[in-house]
Amino acid sequence: SEGVRGAGRVDGAGAPSRGAAAFSHAHAARLGASRGPPRPIYGERMSTIRDVAVIGGGIAGASVAHELAASRSVVLLEAETALGTHSTARSAATWIPGHGVAAVRALITASGPRFAALAAEWDAPPLLAPRPVFWTASDADAEAALAAVVAERTGEPDAPVPVDPDEARLRCPALREVRAAALTEAAADVDVAALHAAYLRGLRARGGTVRTSARVVALRRDGAGWRVGLAGGDELHAGEIVDAAGAWA
Repeated sequence: SEGVRGAGRVDGAGAPSRGAAAFSHAHAARLGASRGPPRPIYGERMSTIRDVAVIGGGIAGASVAHELAASRSVVLLEAETALGTHSTARSAATWIPGHGVAAVRALITASGPRFAALAAEWDAPPLLAPRPVFWTASDADAEAALAAVVAERTGEPDAPVPVDPDEARLRCPALREVRAAALTEAAADVDVAALHAAYLRGLRARGGTVRTSARVVALRRDGAGWRVGLAGGDELHAGEIVDAAGAWA
């Protein structure tokens, strides 16, 4: 199984603004008149100014950019010529209720209905395909540890439940030494390519911009925002930066 990793850090100019005053002028005009002071203009064309620049076009960057674009102007910057070519393309991509520590389990549970909602909203195929997951123990120590895992998760949605070792071997013949077993029946594979594509469609539909071959080589403060330098000499401005570039940054 694959753990849940953070989408990166957010660097900004302190606490986020509230309401339309947090949007760029172009975005605020689309959503209605601002009731607060406008965001600063950094002396560049409006096309180079965004409320948020998200660095990294994988699943983390695409999902964060999609959510932010509901209320802000967003540009998604990807260093490679294609999106999602590193960790996203290699993801084990499983959704396993009961996996991980309590905080992670809560996130997994909360994310379940979101897959169906995203598929419906952005015309994607089903994003989850059933794949039950067995938890197995082959010796006394592992059996005790598995019992503790099951006990800790008792009462949680779709938590693993104990099953007879013979049932585990019957359903998964590759298993050999099984002293104890538990089953998460509701676990599923995630269609990462479809999920990634849905987030990108949603981002663009919300007015977001996606740029490939846009490697960020410099970041520096400029008043209330950031100057973002790209390979090749291009530059843009953003009020906030989200670093979702992953291990290849």
